[in-house]
Order: sequence, then structure tokens, then C-alpha cells
Amino acid sequence: MRTMLKTMDRIKFCLGVLFLAAWLVNTAYADAMGFIDVKKVFTSYNKTQTAQAELEVKEKKFSEAFEEKNKKIQEAKDQNKSEADIQKLIKQYEDELEPQKKEIMDINSRLSMQLQQDIIKAVDQVAKELGIDVVLDKQVIIVGGTDITELVVARLNAVKK
Repeated sequence: MRTMLKTMDRIKFCLGVLFLAAWLVNTAYADAMGFIDVKKVFTSYNKTQTAQAELEVKEKKFSEAFEEKNKKIQEAKDQNKSEADIQKLIKQYEDELEPQKKEIMDINSRLSMQLQQDIIKAVDQVAKELGIDVVLDKQVIIVGGTDITELVVARLNAVKK
């Protein structure tokens, strides 16, 4: 879950920078401006919840394996094994857990990228349909603009998987 929240923050930041850059470039030509609540779009998107569930299963499995390895290390310490033996055991367990850790990071990266692409595509489509030239994150809006958050969420969730 923490990983997905970090991902959400990265997506939010990337979208904010993207939209801010587009705004800066197009401000002189922009007839209409819209905004979205990036956090709401992200959390309301069905694929986000599916991705979080998939990631949580892998993280739970990793956490259980990690705890089991920690118990074995503690048992070795309780049995007064030498520091060299304990370090060897730690290294062995780290090597055993590394593929699971890498898999979690790869899944997170792949899912985050896909979610970000989907969100940007939906924002672009909705904006074009409404004749909106610039879309920003609502956090950078003080006055004005059209909130297209719900339209973007509806578009995202209407797409077949």
C-alpha cells in the first residue's frame, strides 16, 4: 500500500509538471482551462484498486518470508552462533529474498506506468471533447477553470480491461 501511495505521489507530481509545462507553453493561446484532482482520479480508477490488490498479495508474501528469515536469524543468535555464521545466514536470506523484492519493484513500476498512461490519455480525450486547451492539477489553480475530474474518472472506469 505504501508503495502504491508513493507511486501515486510520483504520478501526481509527473502530471502536475506535465500540465504546468503545457500551461506555460500554451497560456497565450489557451481559450479554456480545466483541472483535475489527481489524487481522486488515481484512487477512483478501478485499475488502481486492482493494481493495489495485486501488489498487496505480493508484498504480504514477501513480508511473511522476510519475517520467517528474521526468526531464523534470531534463533541462530539465541543459539550463540558465531557472528560469521550469522552474517553468512543474513547474506543467504537476502539473496533468497532478492528475486521477490525485485518482482515487487518491477510490478509496481509496470503498474504505475500503465496507470499514468491511462490517466493522461483519459485527461487528453476529455479535454479535447470539451474544447479545453490546458488541464492542470487542482492544487495549482487559485481561480477559474473547469473541473473535469469526474468526467476523467468516468472515462477511465468505462474502458474495458
